[in-house]
Amino acid sequence: MKAWILSVLNNDGEQNLVFADTASQAKKQANIDGGRLYNFDLNVENYTGIRANRASQFDDMENEPEFEMVIPLLQNGWWFTINEIMYTEDDLPEFKEKFKSWEKQEGGENVKR
Repeated sequence: MKAWILSVLNNDGEQNLVFADTASQAKKQANIDGGRLYNFDLNVENYTGIRANRASQFDDMENEPEFEMVIPLLQNGWWFTINEIMYTEDDLPEFKEKFKSWEKQEGGENVKR
């Protein structure tokens, strides 16, 4: 399935990675919490305020482990806030270590926030 990065117009921060066949289908997922760090509820009132850009490097990766997805996102300018701590590419070694710990605590493949 095609990967899309959703962002809210006039908002410099939050982005969401979703999987859909079309941009319209991707935008419909803007207010759905997918339970992964990169896929959460953008809390938008109007779908016309959402931008959907292709992220072909993630095509057909919707079933990949969360860790395999968040590392390349961090390396490409994304940031994640977990337990009120913001992690960027500069924090990658610490993030990798903590992610494995969180994953064990959650008892599953995906770390849910």
